[in-house]
Amino acid sequence: MSPRVFKRHADGLLQAVIAGHTAPVLKRERAPKPEQAVLDRLNALHVWRKESGKKLQVESDVILPRDYMEKIASKNPRNLVELKALMKKIPWRFDHYGREIIDTIHPKG
Repeated sequence: MSPRVFKRHADGLLQAVIAGHTAPVLKRERAPKPEQAVLDRLNALHVWRKESGKKLQVESDVILPRDYMEKIASKNPRNLVELKALMKKIPWRFDHYGREIIDTIHPKG
């Protein structure tokens, strides 16, 4: 640290170090485990995405990013209208894979 920067910021840095040293230790809270139905939908989406990626010879996250898989598995859209609302920021993927996604998470008996 240059003398000029030291002179300008030393007190603030020292106060921050002292505050951090005396602060209570933060405990990371674990997220609750999702329900089994959510995990089942997520697993089905993983399998579908992997197979779709193989068919197109692309990485599976090109088909559907993980955060969207988790959102879809969690929200459990029952139809294309509900799914479209979840995928509004990735319309191309919805247009190409929407029906497959619904069929994957709600297979017909």
